[in-house]
Parts: sequence; structure tokens; C-alpha cells
Amino acid sequence: MKFRKIYANRLIRKSLQNLFLLLSWGLPILTTAQTVNLATVKLNNVISTQINLNSLKKLIEIDSIIAIPNLMDMSVADSLVYVGSSYFEYYKSENMCYSRVIIFDEKIKTVSIGSQIIDKTLEFPDLKQIYPLATLSKKPIKIMGDDLEYYTCRIQIEDSDNYLVFFFSENRLKRI
Repeated sequence: MKFRKIYANRLIRKSLQNLFLLLSWGLPILTTAQTVNLATVKLNNVISTQINLNSLKKLIEIDSIIAIPNLMDMSVADSLVYVGSSYFEYYKSENMCYSRVIIFDEKIKTVSIGSQIIDKTLEFPDLKQIYPLATLSKKPIKIMGDDLEYYTCRIQIEDSDNYLVFFFSENRLKRI
């Protein structure tokens, strides 16, 4: 009887050690596979999400450059650079633009993430094939100034606490 108790305790201890190893080594491997390397994200397969303003002007026609609206007073950017409905935050001291909202329209037709090219025809099951652990939000959200309701899916950006957020409406990808 005493032997069974000792053996059971050893078995439990060994199981806990294996669980600890799985949690410390296995989960980071799974989460790494579920991240996006921001350097591989390109709009229309040529425009980086972080780009010099002069380079951006050479690659695509800019619709407007406006001051930061009052609603975005928390932003430290100097202005917004619009390309169609999408916009970049512009920082004058760096002469750099950082993509913040991508809306699929006549100007931005595709977004490539590594070797994957996505567009407004993407449905959530298609994204799930690329990122198997991805989940769609349970409740829709509204965006101010937009009549559509969106379901969201977040994929973590590699080496960051930030996420790439995919917005789906009417079963199709509408914005990132």
C-alpha cells in the first residue's frame, strides 16, 4: 500500500514537470507561429507599413495630408496622410509614415503578409487557415462614423505587445 502511494506521488510529480515543460517551451512555439512580422506586411504588394513620405509619394498618389483631428488629440503624430480611405500617421521629425488604418478600396486593393496576399474577398475561415488559433469576436463592434457592424480578429505583431486587427463585416474583410 505504501509502495503505491510513493509511486503515485512520483507519477504526479513527473506529470507536473512535463506540464511545466510544455507550458514553458510548447506554448511560446505555438504563439510564435501565430504572430505577424510587420516588416513583411505590404500594401498593394509594394508599400511598407513604415515608409518615408517621399518614397510613399513615388509609389502611390496621396489624396491628402491633414492635421490631426480633435477626436484624435491623443495622437503624437504631426498629420495624417490619406491614400484613398486608408491613412498613415506622419511624423515630420523622422519624415516617416506609419500605416494605421487600411481600408480596401480603389487605391488599396491588397495587403500581403509574408507570402499570403489578402484582399476584401477574404472570409474568416480563410484567415483561420493561415492562423489556426485565430478566433472571431463574439459580439460585433461599431466604429464611429461607419454604419457597418464589425467582428474582429487579432493577430499579435511579432516582438511586440501590439496586434494587427482584422475587421470583418457581412462575412468579408473590410479593414485592418
